[in-house]
Amino acid sequence: MKPFGLKIVLLWSTVLLSSIYLSWYVLALFPNLSSREKVLVFVPQLQSGKVVMLKVKGELLIMLKPSRQQATSIKRLTEHVWETDVNTFNSDLNAYVFWATSNPRHCPLQHKPKQESLLKHWSKNGKWLGGFWDPQCETSYDYSGRSIKTYNYTFNGYTVKQLNLKQPAVMQPSGDQYLISLP
Repeated sequence: MKPFGLKIVLLWSTVLLSSIYLSWYVLALFPNLSSREKVLVFVPQLQSGKVVMLKVKGELLIMLKPSRQQATSIKRLTEHVWETDVNTFNSDLNAYVFWATSNPRHCPLQHKPKQESLLKHWSKNGKWLGGFWDPQCETSYDYSGRSIKTYNYTFNGYTVKQLNLKQPAVMQPSGDQYLISLP
């Protein structure tokens, strides 16, 4: 074999082996991205202030294009949540999108609009600014899916730390539908 041909064989062997190694490395670091089932979902036209709850393969997906009042509520609650980062906003939809699953028990969420706080009986400072609540796990969430920690701002006073609700790992437009990874 000529020296030039040997260089080409060595170069392609290196590229091939590097590709295999890199693929293995990515799959090892991010196993959830490769193994999660993905489904096509029709996303209805979102209206400002209206909560949309979609059942996707037995899981509840929540979408909200916030009204002015809801956006103000999210901003006001920033100092009253366990984790302040809002990572559920989808810029394509201009809406918050997250799974209604905060823990392995899969407690079901209910939308609880702004109303007089249930805590008024125990605390004069009780304020429910609206968001989501799960009656089984009793955790309160703001409209962006963040777990509320301050007693006076929870729906029922329960303040044990819970994780924020999560956006689908994959959410890509595909025509008039979205390819969404399941939790």
